[in-house]
Amino acid sequence: KMARVRAAEAAPLLLACHTSFQELRMKDAEAACTAARDANMDSAEAHGLLAHALFNRNHRRESLAEAERAVKLNPKWADAYVIIGGVHQDAGEMDDAKRAYQRYLELDPRGQFAGDLRAIVDRLGKL
Repeated sequence: KMARVRAAEAAPLLLACHTSFQELRMKDAEAACTAARDANMDSAEAHGLLAHALFNRNHRRESLAEAERAVKLNPKWADAYVIIGGVHQDAGEMDDAKRAYQRYLELDPRGQFAGDLRAIVDRLGKL
């Protein structure tokens, strides 16, 4: 019974998380996505969106932890690999960044970030 109540709470929180993120309100997205994650700790999507919000607010270590949790929950959730790659790239860990970006491209070759990531992977291959 408790699981159903939490699932019912999680859906509107995840919607608020998505809405804030799409409207580029990252502080609000962080709060909404944190609430969505807390309502359903098994939601790869909530962890992944929280990772994006944290990354965009320059909370790199926390964003990496959330993205890695998203991947543990759903290894095929491509968007988490964008964050994993971005954190590694910012840290100068280019091989790890390239691997994460390539994984995204395998999972979602025509996704929202595919064009940018293809260009980054090509550039990293020439370093």
